Amino acid sequence: MLYQKDNWFINLSSFLLVLLFAYTGINKLLTQKEFGQQLLQNPYLHPIAIPLSFALPIAEIIIAIFLVSRYSWIVGIWSAAILMTLFSAYVGFMLFQHKAPLHCTCGGIISAMTWRQHLIFNILFSAMAWASIIVHKNISTNQKGVS
Repeated sequence: MLYQKDNWFINLSSFLLVLLFAYTGINKLLTQKEFGQQLLQNPYLHPIAIPLSFALPIAEIIIAIFLVSRYSWIVGIWSAAILMTLFSAYVGFMLFQHKAPLHCTCGGIISAMTWRQHLIFNILFSAMAWASIIVHKNISTNQKGVS
């Protein structure tokens, strides 16, 4: 990870984000046909469902890979923060605006969550990613000031 000893919060959040993105990306690829079918059931995503069913899991796996390298970590954490924020907005929109039965496309154990639990989960992971960016910026600023 990026900070072997320097910051426990960044290490922990990076580790958890790697687990999340690797797990969901691999799960979606392994169940790609079902994932695509679930996306097709969503009237908002229907027009882009098939390309999204390939692009999203690949993006999640790439983000997980970026997060484990000190050279690409900053791209990975920004990508994770943005994607988790988009996921949170999507779940929030679906939860509060959509009245028909909702189909979760996450797969695995995450799909066992209710939509409200899923929203809280996503918001927590979004906040963790954004907080990691802030902590990283503060560490970088302090290190520049010490030089």
